[in-house]
Amino acid sequence: MRTKKPGLRAMANKTFAAAAVLAVFITAGCSSLSYNKKVRYMEISGRGCYVCERMDPVVDEISKEFGNVVDISTYSETSDAGTDLVKKYNITKFPSNIMTDEKGDVFFRYDGLLDVPAIRDILRTRGIGVTPAAAVQNARPSAVTKTPGETLK
Repeated sequence: MRTKKPGLRAMANKTFAAAAVLAVFITAGCSSLSYNKKVRYMEISGRGCYVCERMDPVVDEISKEFGNVVDISTYSETSDAGTDLVKKYNITKFPSNIMTDEKGDVFFRYDGLLDVPAIRDILRTRGIGVTPAAAVQNARPSAVTKTPGETLK
């Protein structure tokens, strides 16, 4: 009796399953990839600053996308909290974008206009917005090749 060799598709599925399990374990065990990790994003605006006004729709979009995992706040330099932040972070240019981790350590700071994709990329480098499902999707082999004469189902 002839034994059936596992096809390329079966091997690809097993490889994908192993990669998916590994990605989930890595995601669950690595704090930098935790998808529910809280960070703080602060945007400090100056009075009468045109560029600062252009940050409003950017902050709104980021709030919609990451508001459940990122503490997002906007401050005016003239408010009490804004004045405290200006002193604390020695802010001299507006708008000022500051991101801190859960310990309050600054991991990103930029004085000027940022767009949504830039902020999204910064947050994702810290693992924010990376869900276990996304990690599994990224673990999928990019291409499955077949030998001549073999069909993939």
